[in-house]
Amino acid sequence: MRLVMAAVLAVPMACSDVTPAPFHTRDSAGVTILTSDHPLWADGHGWTIESVPLLSIGDVDGDPRYTLDRVLWPQRLTDGRIVAPNTRSGILTIYDAAGQYLTELGGQGEGPGEFLFMGHVTAGVGDTIQVYDADLNRITIFGPDGRLRRTVRIETTGYYYGVMVGWFPPVSG
Repeated sequence: MRLVMAAVLAVPMACSDVTPAPFHTRDSAGVTILTSDHPLWADGHGWTIESVPLLSIGDVDGDPRYTLDRVLWPQRLTDGRIVAPNTRSGILTIYDAAGQYLTELGGQGEGPGEFLFMGHVTAGVGDTIQVYDADLNRITIFGPDGRLRRTVRIETTGYYYGVMVGWFPPVSG
């Protein structure tokens, strides 16, 4: 593993005019951890963030399709669509890659496709949208077409607030 990691790190360094940073390795329960005391780039060549966003969705007032409320865990699907989870209302608002409103899913409640508390939202395999409801202890899965595909109940011994990793297989149908 160390040899593979060294080879992976050596290629970008060999192709640049940047002096490689000294790496230190340590082991943590059988996992090799590489750390560096210095950046891998020369002065004045570090990362930058654009001053103007590439895309901005939302309005303070106006069209309710763009008036977002407590959006957490937005996701971009492979086709560019953007899922904006409005956690206060329990609504997933879907926009195209340019930020134009397409549709919305869900809502506040306990019925199929509804949510009491969106604990986490993940873009899953095959552009499924997976929503963990922390109050109902269930995961709701919408297909890429927006149709409700499956609801999976999670048995717990108490209140759980976690993050889904996305182990679900593709949902056909």
